[in-house]
Parts: sequence; C-alpha cells; structure tokens
Amino acid sequence: TMFELAQKPDVVEKARQEIDEVLGDRQLEFEDLPNLKYCRAIFDEGLRLHPPGSIILRQVVNDDIWPDGSKVKAGSDAVIHLYRLGRDEQFWGNDVLDFKPERWLGKGPLADPYDFPVFNASFRSCLGKHMALTEMTLSLVQLLSNFNFELSCKKEEVTYGVALALMLSNGLPLRF
Repeated sequence: TMFELAQKPDVVEKARQEIDEVLGDRQLEFEDLPNLKYCRAIFDEGLRLHPPGSIILRQVVNDDIWPDGSKVKAGSDAVIHLYRLGRDEQFWGNDVLDFKPERWLGKGPLADPYDFPVFNASFRSCLGKHMALTEMTLSLVQLLSNFNFELSCKKEEVTYGVALALMLSNGLPLRF
C-alpha cells in the first residue's frame, strides 16, 4: 500500500482530506474508523494488488463440480491464486493494474469475501482480519497526518521475492 501511495499523490491528498473532515483537530478514536471509508478503501485496493498471502491451498474432500463445469476429484489440491485473482481483467475491469481505491467505495469493505478472499472466507475466515484492518487504518492515519513520503528508487526496482508470503526482495526504500 505504501508503494502505491508513494506513486499516487492524488490518493494521498484525498485520504488527508477525509482524515481532516472526520477528525478535525482531535486525535483519532476507535469510533472514527467506520467514517474513514476512503482510508479503508486504500487498504482494500492495496490488498487486491499486493495480497500478503498470495495463494490459498485446499484439499478437495469429496468429488465435486465447480461452477464452470470442471470436475474435481476427492484428494485433489485446489489453489486460489490471490495475486492473479486481484489482476483478473474480467472481474476488475480493463484498469485492473491501476491503484484506484474508489473501486471499493459503495461496495462496503471487501463486501463479499468470496469475490476476493484475501482474508479467506466462511468458517475459514482469518480470525485476525478485523484487528489487522484496524491496525492498518490507524497506521495509515498516523503516517499521512505526520509525514510526506516518496520512493527513493525507481518503481521498477521494487520486486517480489519468493516465499510463502508475498514479500519485497529488497524491502521498500522510502524517503520520509
């Protein structure tokens, strides 16, 4: 998310306007979080483009047929590739690679976890989802309220490493 924000001063400005409208001169309180809709949309969009867990692996228990008609045998592995899903032009539109928090406004935060299961879904939903989103929003408000920042390298130099969780090869060089 910080990688994307460092390249999108217009998004940073919209978030700062929302923070000013919601908070004014006072400190952020827990009760303010539902009113920071654009800030939350920033994270939803960041998670769409850069999901920390890039795949979900499940084993098929019973023979089944998927919605597209594919037959799946018991014992097969089913893989949901979140990185690819977040870049599916058929689902997200031809601007799929653009960082646009606005695409989440009006839908509610990750409205249907089955549309984009970055925190998984159903009874397998991540227990820490709400705490993670709360912490991310609190952090974003503090960072945007107190700092300006920019990438201190070319965006092409920021690359992913191979690991269980999606991570940056050499970290994220930012100048604050």
